[in-house]
Amino acid sequence: MKIVSWNVNGLARCRRNGFLKFLADAKPDVLCCQEIKGECPLNVPGYLLFWNPAKRTNYSGTLVLSRRQPLSCQYGLGIDKFDEEGRLITLEYKDYFIVNVYAPNLNPHSTPDRLDSPSFSTAGTNRRPTVSIKWSGSGKGAAVRFAEIPCWLTRRLR
Repeated sequence: MKIVSWNVNGLARCRRNGFLKFLADAKPDVLCCQEIKGECPLNVPGYLLFWNPAKRTNYSGTLVLSRRQPLSCQYGLGIDKFDEEGRLITLEYKDYFIVNVYAPNLNPHSTPDRLDSPSFSTAGTNRRPTVSIKWSGSGKGAAVRFAEIPCWLTRRLR
């Protein structure tokens, strides 16, 4: 399976500058886009599109293009103040999850009301042990510790 993750920094602009050619050339099974900054017309035969734009115009948002129909698709974390920014899409398949997240800053010293705060990142402790998580996304200004990422997604995977 070929999974590609791309912070497009505005999908409409990116589309005008070769996005569709890249998609045709790379032929990923899954393409996870971050910072889409809203929905735009996108015709991509062979792909299912899962949009999660921010409520605020021209701001953040995520998109997943997938060749396979997932068992389920969930948007956000179930926390309104974070979900309004369109930062998370979780696709569930039989043996794995595709998780696309756009975290602007993964600073472990953030204030408690931030998406990236340590208290938020440790929410939940139970995870389905036999499920593989394919994580993609972008985080500005910080190193991503991949071993820790699924911890804050555990509420979604129970």
